[in-house]
Amino acid sequence: MHWFLDLGMRNKLFASFGLMIALLVAVTVTGYLGVTTIQKSQKDLYEKEFANATDLLFLRSSLNRTRASILHMLLAADRAEQESWRRDIENRVEENDARLDGLIGRNADDPPIMAKLRDLQANLSAYREVRNRQIALILDGKAEEAKALAFGLQMDRYQKLRAEQAEAWQEGNDNGDDGDHRDDRSCPWKRTILHLLLLVNNCGTVNDRSQFYRCFEDGLASSHRYQ
Repeated sequence: MHWFLDLGMRNKLFASFGLMIALLVAVTVTGYLGVTTIQKSQKDLYEKEFANATDLLFLRSSLNRTRASILHMLLAADRAEQESWRRDIENRVEENDARLDGLIGRNADDPPIMAKLRDLQANLSAYREVRNRQIALILDGKAEEAKALAFGLQMDRYQKLRAEQAEAWQEGNDNGDDGDHRDDRSCPWKRTILHLLLLVNNCGTVNDRSQFYRCFEDGLASSHRYQ
């Protein structure tokens, strides 16, 4: 630092103002990047993570309701009531497909979640095939055969679908946490700029050369401790 202290007043002023302008630009860029990162995180949270959670919750609720409707059909003695429950099941198929397609389209660039969603889609299709057989058996008066499916094969698939929905939810949460850690790792250089600003502010008014050196060295040591 001897070279700086030995400079003429004009050169010191030029260097000081140049440094302040450079630091001002650095702070401006840091602030802009920080705001951009926050905006992107908020957008991802609302448009992807929140939408994923909502769709998975809807599918889970719909699966529970569909299974309950099948059980109501088994208990209903009146054909009209059975038809009412059948229509309730069929009316939910289109909405379920739309939600699942939305999940797949929204997460096309995320292989781990896509793998979970593809498994969910395949098992949901198999579950529906057996459910349609159940409905046909119930309407034909073969309630015992339909009941055997409900508490046998369909029960296993029902539990598997619930587990796959939970795994897809967990995968999305894990990815969100990874994104937060990546953001944290991108911040050290921003902290360095802030420490440098504080260092300039604290030492800029020191006139004595030895005190200036001591202030600068203490500031650098403090900055390294908090990196």
